[in-house]
Amino acid sequence: VGLQRSIAEGYVRLGDWAKVSQIYGTLVKDNPNDGVLSTRLLDAYMLNKKYEAVINILEPRVAANPNDIAGSDILAHAYVGAQKTDEAVALYKQRIAKEPNSPGLRGRYAQALLDLGMLDESLAEWSTAFQLDPQNLLFKQRMGEIYMQTGRTKEAFKNS
Repeated sequence: VGLQRSIAEGYVRLGDWAKVSQIYGTLVKDNPNDGVLSTRLLDAYMLNKKYEAVINILEPRVAANPNDIAGSDILAHAYVGAQKTDEAVALYKQRIAKEPNSPGLRGRYAQALLDLGMLDESLAEWSTAFQLDPQNLLFKQRMGEIYMQTGRTKEAFKNS
């Protein structure tokens, strides 16, 4: 395992995500209970934009353990990358129902909505995130960008 892992990490430094995915995929099959190997495989798949592979791995895991926050976050990101809007929104809404006052979660959901082209919905989430954490200027910046993008310059300047 050690040598193969070192080789995979060499490919990470080279940015050859296909090779990294291949090596870590084999390692995970041989060592299914090794969480570090599983995480590296998921990272490689995400960086290689193999969203369906991530979804296939994480959907059963998150369904079996809905409190798997890290798994849920990666799964939601994979849904967004795969343009599975309904699944991404549903997963984020489940998480928000459990953690309604988490500005970080609201910000990640707002970014997902933005990535999916849902500007008004994204703006509402950025606004909620900013209300929860008014010191986070990224939230305010994103709101301003959406206002400008949608031609609402008065709101952009009013909220700057």
